[in-house]
Amino acid sequence: MLIGTSKGLPGEFLLLFTLLIWVLFFLVYLGNRHNRLNRWCFISGMCFSMGVFKEYLYFTLFPAVMQAWPGWMTEELSLDIYSVLTAVLYYFAMPAALVFGFYFSRMDERRPKLFRWARIGVFVPALLFAIWAQSRVSTTYRKYSQGRSARGMTAAQVCRQILDENGLFQIRIERVAGNLTDHYDPRANVIRLSDTVYNSTSVAAIGVAAHEAGHAVQYAVGYVPIRIRSAVIPISQFGSSLSMPVLLVGLLFNSGFLVQLGIVLFSTVALFQLVTLPVEFNASARALRTLESSYILESDEVKMAGKVLRAAALTYVAALLSSLAQLLRLILLFGRRDRD
Repeated sequence: MLIGTSKGLPGEFLLLFTLLIWVLFFLVYLGNRHNRLNRWCFISGMCFSMGVFKEYLYFTLFPAVMQAWPGWMTEELSLDIYSVLTAVLYYFAMPAALVFGFYFSRMDERRPKLFRWARIGVFVPALLFAIWAQSRVSTTYRKYSQGRSARGMTAAQVCRQILDENGLFQIRIERVAGNLTDHYDPRANVIRLSDTVYNSTSVAAIGVAAHEAGHAVQYAVGYVPIRIRSAVIPISQFGSSLSMPVLLVGLLFNSGFLVQLGIVLFSTVALFQLVTLPVEFNASARALRTLESSYILESDEVKMAGKVLRAAALTYVAALLSSLAQLLRLILLFGRRDRD
């Protein structure tokens, strides 16, 4: 996993934009608090504002707080808050926007029975898909975290060896609290391995550590997809931040141009997740090749590590498919509105 690969938009801009979104949708709500359109517009808008707000918190506010009061805010806590807000964004914002679309198209009046099921159903697929992908990672990791590898090296030792073999002596390895919170931070030149991975000698832990080392090697060799990913990050941040406000404002003011612009902006989220896939798959492939060529793991252990990394890759595939499904729903619901 990659954390903090780009600073993206300035923190002050993210905060100001978040406040503007809050003011806009609060005014929409106050316009008619008893109107269902206004209520669902407010709910979806506030959920999507978390997409901007979480970036400001994680990349601007939390680092400043950690520097000023190191005992109060930790990297683990900041990552936990970031993850929760991300869950709010992806699991509730889009379904809320779709419910708003149902009300806007008067589906509740035209097809009341279908509407009752659809209002509930839009919240289910993304949630079930995410739960399944995450549970697959957890169960696979637990399965191959039992017992030690043949050579008995810890995950931290393996990570250090891979980095040194590639001349990356300047990159530090740190221990971070949590379970599977492992990540590479290119800004700080540090790989952070979680408590369950750092000192573990299991095949699963070694595979995870080697994967993170693979990201560091990607930066060192100038791997093209990771450069593209870094370039897309600010575009994706901008698009995900603006997409729903622009779409909802377009619907409220019956502007086909703004509706289609909102859909185009949302497509940048899917674009970011698309370019993330080769980065993650390549890091895993590098890890497995190194584990085998450096004789860190036996051949059967390399296969086990591969299963762990493939299960982890499913979470990125799930995120991409979920975004594509949401994009398709937006197109079907609103894409032809300017022609109606």
